[in-house]
Amino acid sequence: MGSWCMGSFDSDGALDRRIVLRNDGVRLIGQARAALARVTDDGSELAELWADTANVDAWRAHVAELDRRLGDIET
Repeated sequence: MGSWCMGSFDSDGALDRRIVLRNDGVRLIGQARAALARVTDDGSELAELWADTANVDAWRAHVAELDRRLGDIET
C-alpha cells in the first residue's frame, strides 16, 4: 500500500476520526435543539417579535419541524 499516498493507511485512525465526528454531531445536534428551545421560549425576544405578526403559527410550526428533524438524525 502507499503507492499513491505518502504513508500507510491507518484504519484505526480512520475509525477514531469517525467516532469523533459522530460525537461532535451528537453535541452539535444537542446545541441546535437547545437553541431552538431558547428562541421559542415565552421569554424570548424573538418569540415576542414573531408573536406580533400574522405568521407566528407558521413560524412555530417550522421551528417545531426543524426540531423534529434534528431529533430524527441518527448519529
